[in-house]
Amino acid sequence: MKVMRFSVILVFLFLSLSSFAQYTDVQLDNTFLDGYDLVSYFDYRATPGKDKYLTEYNGHKLKFSTAINFEKFSQNPGYYMPQFDGWCAYTVSTSRSMEEANPELFEIRNGKLYVFCNESLKLWLSKKPNSLLHQANKNWEEMNFIK
Repeated sequence: MKVMRFSVILVFLFLSLSSFAQYTDVQLDNTFLDGYDLVSYFDYRATPGKDKYLTEYNGHKLKFSTAINFEKFSQNPGYYMPQFDGWCAYTVSTSRSMEEANPELFEIRNGKLYVFCNESLKLWLSKKPNSLLHQANKNWEEMNFIK
């Protein structure tokens, strides 16, 4: 009986930790936004980065596709970082939740980078994006206060 109870506890603990890891890790290959070059978004392209242009910023491992983009980021990292720490902007605005973004679904709005998941970019654009953005900023502030 003790062995069974211990096994159940181990399984529960494993499942809890694995779901926590999935929640906190926005990256599949342990790089932010799956290693896509943040600077390339501002040229309206989603470009995978290269291992040779790797850096860390605010706890995120980042890749860049060129030495030029690496240098641009180094000069002004805050400018290139996506809003809402890379979580899907639409889900932050509509459900106050953090859902992993698809690095190929993005928008530059008012000089800032927003990333999206699944079909949420289409929903974002079909509704009132400025209103959604206002709500997302409000929700994000509250979500970070709660943490």
